[in-house]
Amino acid sequence: MSDLVSLSETELAEILAETPMARFMNIEIDAWRPVESSLTCTMPMRDELSNLPDCSSYHGGAIAALIDTTTCFVVIGMGVETCPTLGIQVDYLRPAVNTALMCVASIRRLGSRTSTVDADVFNEKGQLVAVGRCGFLVS
Repeated sequence: MSDLVSLSETELAEILAETPMARFMNIEIDAWRPVESSLTCTMPMRDELSNLPDCSSYHGGAIAALIDTTTCFVVIGMGVETCPTLGIQVDYLRPAVNTALMCVASIRRLGSRTSTVDADVFNEKGQLVAVGRCGFLVS
């Protein structure tokens, strides 16, 4: 994978902004660190992402989508053109209530065919809300 060239933060942000799911969820890049193969994205709380009506608690699927998006984009940021998700594992550690979320994704392995990426999701107080791992097909 030595022939890959990482994208700039601007290039990565432009691709993210064109992604319908990321746009719907208002996911934005907070920090792109290609040398560390790490990406941090944030997502504000919206009613559409809540678990129940009149509830400010995130639906688990919204947290999983944040993990899937952030982990995918750290791989794209490293210069991979496409990376369909092969699998996702999410462990929810505490409720995320009335808070923006920050997801920090770090590549564990970027191979010639597959990639494995870990993610930590934090609330605005810096408390760990969820952890995840995604596998991607690299092409």
